Amino acid sequence: MQYKERYKKFLNIFLKTLKVKSISGGLEISDSWLRYAYLENDKWNLIGVRLPQNVVVNGQIKNYDLFIKTLNELRNKIFNGKDSKKVLNVIVSLSSIDVYSQIFTLPIIEGENLEKAIKLNIKMLSPQEENQTYSSWQIVSRDQKLMRLEILSAFINKEIINDFKKALTETKFMPRSIESYSFSLTRFFVKKVKNFQISKNYLILNIDDSGIKSLIIRNGNLYFNYFSFWSEIFKDENQISWDKFEIFLIRHLHQVVNFYNSRWADEIDGLFLISPVFVSEIKNIIIQNFDLKILDLDLDFPQNISSEWFIAIGSYYRNEISPKEDQELNLLGGDASQMFIQNQILQFIQFWRLAVISSAIFILLSIVIGNLFLNNILNSLKIEHSNINSAVHAKEARDFQIKIEEFNKVVDMVSMVNNNYLNRYFVLQKIIEKISNNDINIKNLSFNNDLSVKISAVSKNEENISKFKKNLESDNFFRNVNLPFSEIKPYEDGKTFFISFSINPSTIQ
Repeated sequence: MQYKERYKKFLNIFLKTLKVKSISGGLEISDSWLRYAYLENDKWNLIGVRLPQNVVVNGQIKNYDLFIKTLNELRNKIFNGKDSKKVLNVIVSLSSIDVYSQIFTLPIIEGENLEKAIKLNIKMLSPQEENQTYSSWQIVSRDQKLMRLEILSAFINKEIINDFKKALTETKFMPRSIESYSFSLTRFFVKKVKNFQISKNYLILNIDDSGIKSLIIRNGNLYFNYFSFWSEIFKDENQISWDKFEIFLIRHLHQVVNFYNSRWADEIDGLFLISPVFVSEIKNIIIQNFDLKILDLDLDFPQNISSEWFIAIGSYYRNEISPKEDQELNLLGGDASQMFIQNQILQFIQFWRLAVISSAIFILLSIVIGNLFLNNILNSLKIEHSNINSAVHAKEARDFQIKIEEFNKVVDMVSMVNNNYLNRYFVLQKIIEKISNNDINIKNLSFNNDLSVKISAVSKNEENISKFKKNLESDNFFRNVNLPFSEIKPYEDGKTFFISFSINPSTIQ
């Protein structure tokens, strides 16, 4: 395990040096703060900016312009005041909105039948019309004895998420996923709390500037969360009296404990308390009113971390899962997820553009220097050759001449390979331009040495596919465009198709 961690650390440093891997962080958005966290060289970088009052209210953007301004302030702090156009990949955690979630069970089934069964349940459980919400799900339990799956679903209003996506992309934050604070906090406990055991059942009580939040975690998975906003509890009061706070806290915890006891027979193994203030007083309230074991937080950190950073750090750790393997709940929406992947492809192509150009310059310099060096040697050999009378010396001169010719062949071959990579880059750039103009998502792409290209892709409808074909035919860069209509087939909410074409060699010289 240690070798694996060292290898991952070395690979990340290497990729960042080459600028293939950009900074990826966890971003918490609350009503009061933007908090950004990322780990670099075993040190946590924790950067926060306070939001002006009423910019975000109960997790919804109310003042878009001020929210954009605050996001730009955060970028400025992340880059230490330097003007950077670099896109920052982020896992976003919303901590001031109560995301509606629900557990449902299904018999153990696989493949398409499972997908259809889950979609049907989500459709029935949705608190709003399907076209008004983003939904997501993840399997939290697979019981082989009872042949039963437990699936956690979550729902959120599309307008809320669309506003956040628009603001983030406008300020060059690229969201890979958006999740509720409860998932980020659960991940934090699994990763960084030493006395948290996956096999046990816990209640986490989190009291912060937005309200009282309770999480039920079983077998390392979130099963239930309950959020009480301060604004809803004490609507018309500027200050909260301690007596009223105590009454409400007891009522809140009774509701959560009663829910747990109604669902599960096994006991709660412990309660973790997270609060920036009044920790001992809150513990006393719990001890006096509940039969719950309160556990102290034993954190695994190289530096002191306050509890206000737990959610941002928990969201950061989702970066350890590659986008292809990430099966955790994601409220970003399908189109935005595809946009994230395409942005990653563009970053990769931009890197190779720089790499190919740099390689070309290096090879050209090597050729020029090599030619000068070899010409000097050749001239010297010619002078020496006229004075060589020995047969042995003549043979050595001929052998050296052969080695020079072999070196020139290698130089020509390297130059030819370099040109081939440049050609492929220009072709890729052209294809991406056509794709972005026609709302096409590539599934598979292959090059052949004869400059022919084959693409398997997905689009929402046949009209976009037809436009894509016409755009290729109208461009002198492409020729022999072939779109077999028999290969246009239904695929999820759109169409899948196969298209092939050749590249006009004269356009890439």
